[in-house]
Amino acid sequence: INNVLIFLFLLSVFLLSVYKITEPDVWMHLSLGKAIWQLKGIPAYEPYVYTALDRPFSYAAWLFGVTYYLTYLAFNIHGVILLKAVTVTSVFYILVRDALRPYKNYVIAVIVLTAVVLMARHRFVERPDTFLMVFLSFSIFSLNAYVYDNRKYIYALPFVHLLWANSHSSIALMFIPFSAVIFGNMLNKLFNKKFSADFTVLSSSRTKTILIIFAVSFAASLINPYFMDQYFYGTQSLTGAVSKYYYGTQSLYTLWLRQSVMELQRPTWQITKWPYLM
Repeated sequence: INNVLIFLFLLSVFLLSVYKITEPDVWMHLSLGKAIWQLKGIPAYEPYVYTALDRPFSYAAWLFGVTYYLTYLAFNIHGVILLKAVTVTSVFYILVRDALRPYKNYVIAVIVLTAVVLMARHRFVERPDTFLMVFLSFSIFSLNAYVYDNRKYIYALPFVHLLWANSHSSIALMFIPFSAVIFGNMLNKLFNKKFSADFTVLSSSRTKTILIIFAVSFAASLINPYFMDQYFYGTQSLTGAVSKYYYGTQSLYTLWLRQSVMELQRPTWQITKWPYLM
């Protein structure tokens, strides 16, 4: 019964993800992926933006673009939609596996993740964000599996973070799961000592292993066309550094970004209620 419940949940996620393309950015990603594939490398200069044709090319999600273009080449636009649906379903498969630890309460796991599906539903689109969801979810799952079950999934993290760094500029988020585990372990030690609690505490050798994996993962993430810039691309966009680099000015363009792009606006109850409800 439990396996049937999980299957029906994942099938529902898959079916919710299969719908016609409504995300206009997918055509940009397909075009840039095509350019990279045909050149067999990253273009030296901006190929499409006519006001910046003399500027160096910058595309933080190049691996995402190439993956989607090859899928389009092999299976047309239907393959692109299915790839998105499989990616999103993979995210929730990982989250289910993690949500079942340690009590294996299938009903509670499905109820909670159903709420997550409803919150995240509008992000089931053909964007690099879906790759971010996979990489971040797997990072959390593998670290938890090591902490609680001594499973060895964490040894895959350097390769996962290498892919992440070449797929999306959100690679900076890789610090969060590692920090949560390391500092959480320190707090557990403190609580156990001060309040005679019984929280899980890692041995020094296992803590050292996590720190080594983190160091190797960080080193692997630097193997990308933009090196450390991949970590600061989002910050540069928000502060106007990117627009200044491309357009010679930052004030008007940055102001337009912050007024027109919903994700860059300060959350308000009128725009999105979920942060307040959470």
